Amino acid sequence: MGEKPTLVLCDFDGTITSKDSFGEFIKFYHGTLTYWFGLLLHFPILVLYMLGFYNNSKAKEKLITFYFKGVDDKQFNEKSQQFAQYIIPKILLEDAFTKLLEYKALGYEIAIVSASFANYLEPWCNENGFALIATQLEVVDGDVSGKIKGNNCHGEEKVIRIKERYQLSSYYIIAYGDTKGDLPMLKLAKEAYYKEFKK
Repeated sequence: MGEKPTLVLCDFDGTITSKDSFGEFIKFYHGTLTYWFGLLLHFPILVLYMLGFYNNSKAKEKLITFYFKGVDDKQFNEKSQQFAQYIIPKILLEDAFTKLLEYKALGYEIAIVSASFANYLEPWCNENGFALIATQLEVVDGDVSGKIKGNNCHGEEKVIRIKERYQLSSYYIIAYGDTKGDLPMLKLAKEAYYKEFKK
């Protein structure tokens, strides 16, 4: 790997977790009944999104608005802290997390790059010594607005955010992902792993 320091870029949901953290967070915050009611209510939009006819960010904002618009930001972050502490460890893939800890022990820089909310990923990343690049939620007058602040950290936006933070030519890059939204990020790497860890 030469003399360059190593940077590990790793997607979160589905890559190192067994479940989608956004869905699990909604269940944790509102309960399973409200979670399924919201999905049923937005079923047409979700189908259009899965078929490629509806924008990822717009679909996500529809759900954020339904589940979280008007929620007090302080309360939201308190629940996010609890989710990071109690739920994230339960949905991690053991071999994936072990691999990240091995990289950390070698002195590699590890960055979790995710479209999920920074609110609950940041406490978990801080606890484990990982950097974080993730989707930010807009807060207006102390409440969650239902909108994404800036752009959803998905697809090409991941590459934009990574390049804003790192001078990539200075690193040997390893990357992990599991969906087509991760492919632009994987192209940055000397070592790219797609669906490496088994659920």
